[in-house]
Amino acid sequence: MFTQELEQQAALSGGKLVCDYNKTSFHDVFGNIVGISRLLLKAYPESDFVLTPLENFLARLVDQNPQSRVPNVADLLISMPEAAILLSTSYEQAYRLYEEGYLRCAVKFKSHEKLVNGIGVFYLREIMELRQSRMPVETNSYNNYLPAW
Repeated sequence: MFTQELEQQAALSGGKLVCDYNKTSFHDVFGNIVGISRLLLKAYPESDFVLTPLENFLARLVDQNPQSRVPNVADLLISMPEAAILLSTSYEQAYRLYEEGYLRCAVKFKSHEKLVNGIGVFYLREIMELRQSRMPVETNSYNNYLPAW
């Protein structure tokens, strides 16, 4: 039921876009589902009934929508906090992945600008591909993708 609703939102997303997918925030299409799923996981750590199906849905969405010249639903923009949640890591670790070049910023910043929490800056495709391709070292509830400084 949950994944069916997500699939329906993804299918209907093209009709309500103002910009192309690669300029639209994930939050605008799916709402705050990533943040809510993390809160539910904190409240009920023994039963991950939202975040795991969401991650599986997003991985399938990226697989079904390969990269092409025309932006598609897998090119939605993900904010830094959403990226940290989807990568199952800390905010600091996600920021370090960005600094080390594992995550490319989809938005060009001016010289004095920095990453802002609520703005989509990474492509959903890159986040899910990094999650699937890297073998993180699991420690507690977070995954470490890079060793300590």
